[in-house]
Amino acid sequence: MAVEQGTVLKAVLSIDMPDTQVAQNVFYWELNGTNPIDEQDIMDTIVDGLELLFDELDLRVVEGVHLDNVKVNEMDWNAGESRWDTGRFVGEEAIVDTFAGPGDMFPHAVAAVITAFTEDVKRRGRKFFAGFDEDVATGSTWSGATVTALVAAGVRWLVDLVIAGGDHLVPGIPSNLGTWLPFISVLISSIAGSQRRRKPGLGI
Repeated sequence: MAVEQGTVLKAVLSIDMPDTQVAQNVFYWELNGTNPIDEQDIMDTIVDGLELLFDELDLRVVEGVHLDNVKVNEMDWNAGESRWDTGRFVGEEAIVDTFAGPGDMFPHAVAAVITAFTEDVKRRGRKFFAGFDEDVATGSTWSGATVTALVAAGVRWLVDLVIAGGDHLVPGIPSNLGTWLPFISVLISSIAGSQRRRKPGLGI
């Protein structure tokens, strides 16, 4: 089946961590253009976009971390209950990146944080990137080279993913009012953050 224009897509990226733990990042895009798009073309575009994003972090994340797969669903607005529901399954694809950090990893909960802003000052997106090498920070402060890499990753998250011609995936977030809010800018924190659920034996 094809994905219709204006569809909001949810992509869940799973990342294999040391100690048999799994971290996940959730990304949202809206399909924008002129034509319905084949599901496989959607999947190929998302896989390529995520691999390019994580390429920017290759030297900062320890080699024991591996991207696993990405699962994509359509999101449906439930007007009667004023909420978004996970809708039709679009696809699942393996996703590959080779990280090269040679040192010890920070504890699982430590993460680099990138915040993406929309035109609504009360609504924003946030990503917690896991698996960083202890050598790329001094205390709780990321090195200059690491901040540069995070800026590049943030830009990858911010830009549209081009499928073909005028058809593209616009990054953003679905609002609690049933509207789509595209991202307009990103902010990189130079201070290491924490995704507290990411602990061995507890959460993702």
